[in-house]
Amino acid sequence: MSTKPCQCALPPDCRSKGGDAQPKLLPSLLPSLRGITLSPPTLGVNQASSPCFRLDIIYIYLYTSSQVTAIVAHVSDEAEKTKLATVVWEGDSRELLKAFPDEVTQNLGFELWQLQQGERPRDYRPLPSVGPGVFELRDQDERAWYRVVYLSRIEDVIYVLHCFEKKSREMPRRDFEKAKQRLKAVKARLAEEKKREKRS
Repeated sequence: MSTKPCQCALPPDCRSKGGDAQPKLLPSLLPSLRGITLSPPTLGVNQASSPCFRLDIIYIYLYTSSQVTAIVAHVSDEAEKTKLATVVWEGDSRELLKAFPDEVTQNLGFELWQLQQGERPRDYRPLPSVGPGVFELRDQDERAWYRVVYLSRIEDVIYVLHCFEKKSREMPRRDFEKAKQRLKAVKARLAEEKKREKRS
């Protein structure tokens, strides 16, 4: 089963404590931004209503504008101070997450960002029926419930086992089995890596 490591680039701190969407820049950047006019691309109606999308546009502008080279250097220094965990996507889990509705993908992506920083996500619960150390991130809309099943941080790596949507409270059997199979594959891979380390 193929895996896809990823250092997620979701914008940091795009929510306040408690989970409300509150776009904001790093406080230390605000003085440097005075007097600079940002001209991000024209946004569509849905994009313009998304606080995190607007923040992402601002971050992209900061990294591409020649006016703010000093700010970019400062942002880079701040990022290096916090070591982010690597996200490894098992199978097609990343594609499934990206196929969720935009707002759901944004919410769950932010919760993964929190996990990468070692913070507690807003809405999660353990899944001992799948295996020890396995949890799920949760979100919903008027159509369905959405889940991201992951193996908690091991040596700065978070393994996303599976993503799925459901219509009832019970986890669909096929998704349960897929998560268990991928957990088994991850554990076998980690055990093999330890054996190779001992031999070397």
